[in-house]
Amino acid sequence: MTCDCCNEMYHLSCSKFDKDVYSVLEKQNCFEEIFWCCSLCRARGAKVDVPSNQTMMSLINALQMRVSKLEDGTSTSNPAEHFPSLITTQVDHTSHQVLMIPNENQKLDLKTFSEIVKSKLPDIPIKKLGITSKGHGFIQLPDKSICDKALNKLKDEYNVTAKKTEQREFLPKITIYDINSNDYSNNNKDDLKTAILNKNPAIKTTVDEGNLFEVLFIVPDKSKNMSKTVIKLDPNILQIIKVSKYKIYIDFGSCRVSDRFFAKQCYNCQKFGHRSENCSADEPTCRFCAANHKSSSCAERKSKNKSNLKCANCTGNHCTSDSSCPVLRKQVDYVIARTKGMENYPKNLIPPYAIVT
Repeated sequence: MTCDCCNEMYHLSCSKFDKDVYSVLEKQNCFEEIFWCCSLCRARGAKVDVPSNQTMMSLINALQMRVSKLEDGTSTSNPAEHFPSLITTQVDHTSHQVLMIPNENQKLDLKTFSEIVKSKLPDIPIKKLGITSKGHGFIQLPDKSICDKALNKLKDEYNVTAKKTEQREFLPKITIYDINSNDYSNNNKDDLKTAILNKNPAIKTTVDEGNLFEVLFIVPDKSKNMSKTVIKLDPNILQIIKVSKYKIYIDFGSCRVSDRFFAKQCYNCQKFGHRSENCSADEPTCRFCAANHKSSSCAERKSKNKSNLKCANCTGNHCTSDSSCPVLRKQVDYVIARTKGMENYPKNLIPPYAIVT
């Protein structure tokens, strides 16, 4: 059996997969219709979408029907056509936007723009809105027909235009732990890259072929005299690391590796998609108690009583950057969907299988 999360192969006895079911699936060539996750990935936090009872009953009935036909010798068609697909992943990287361009002597801020959109487009479903670096207002819409409808409602009073863009895909990133901080720092990132390539010939061969492997930064942990580093790399190299069970050799030992997904978050308003230096909020929002004051001055900042914490995004008893926050995890799922080579990556992950930072 091959795990659909880590691509590792297991003996049937090791996987604890039902032998009778396996026998039927093997004879009917239906493995592509089944999503199977190994016990190691489940222990690391991989959570797959559980199919509904109706879907499971449909699958069981289909299996029974195919088994009966197999025993009677009457099965001739491809049985995969009769099986419901348990997990399907389709990612649309197309973005439909309406841009509002202010006059030369006019400045468009997020508050003013939001009020305009709220009053003029009360019945239009909107995915996202904001202000670009050029000061233009943008409205991201689900599809072209809705985009055209929004454009028609705004064009008589405002300078607006429609825009269709292909959202860029992200390259994968990983975090490597347990690196000797005495040997490597941000001043000699190239030395760390050389050390990794020297000890991992499969990665070196792929890099020599022109694939990306870039050390972004190194974070020291002075208490442990160790460091961790974040690396942006080609999906082909990530596949090599997966086969190596998320281990990389550096100098005289092996270092553990995890996938890294970065959800851009503002620590002024606590929303996602922009940085604090680009925030247009009138007043700050605390990341610990959701009140309108700076997080650095919050009395709950070092509190051990989590019941006093309040998330500004979901109102849960945690800070806004907590990995258990459903809003944060939704943003991380969005990043995963736009990352190359992550088409079959499971959703709703918990560290350390995927480090949410």
